[in-house]
Amino acid sequence: MKKFLFTVLVISACTISINAQTKGTNAIGFGFTSRQTKSENATNGFFNNSKNNFASLTYGRFIRDNTRVGITLGYNYYELRQSIEYDQTTRGYGAGLNYQKYYPLFKKFYAVVGGRGEYFYNKGEGSFGTSTRSKQNHYNLGAYGSAAYFLSKHFTLEAKLLSADINYSKMDYDNDDLKQSETGFNLSSSGALNNLGFNIYFLF
Repeated sequence: MKKFLFTVLVISACTISINAQTKGTNAIGFGFTSRQTKSENATNGFFNNSKNNFASLTYGRFIRDNTRVGITLGYNYYELRQSIEYDQTTRGYGAGLNYQKYYPLFKKFYAVVGGRGEYFYNKGEGSFGTSTRSKQNHYNLGAYGSAAYFLSKHFTLEAKLLSADINYSKMDYDNDDLKQSETGFNLSSSGALNNLGFNIYFLF
């Protein structure tokens, strides 16, 4: 009986491995980006410190061989401190839908072409003499190119290399003296080795 169960487990594992990029395979991905900057002027003592952390969780499913759709949840934290008594903290939450197509290059390396639609809500607080509050709704449509490497039968590493995005945002400011609204539209692109993003996926 034990031998039979062991055989079934081995066959199941092999089946999952064989179907790593085929229809019906699921993928869970984790991503994290952290950036900190510090600058100080020795002459006048001015300093500028900032910290930006972004974490994401993605669930995807291969609807066809080498074709995956998914949903991503994200959280962003931004902090700015300056010597001129200016402080700012922003927290953001969002979700997005994405579509990815994989093209084999060499052995375990794949090129990835994808599209995405995203929504993000940011809420910030700051102080510069008076207390300032802000709320922002941010919408994004974009296309991107990535490189994927299948580390093993169940793990994949993806790096975003190129992207082009259309952004729309609306922000409301509120402080002790002034209330105002601001809207913006932007078309941006990132070239190779700029704005890199890394994700690791578990396939099952």
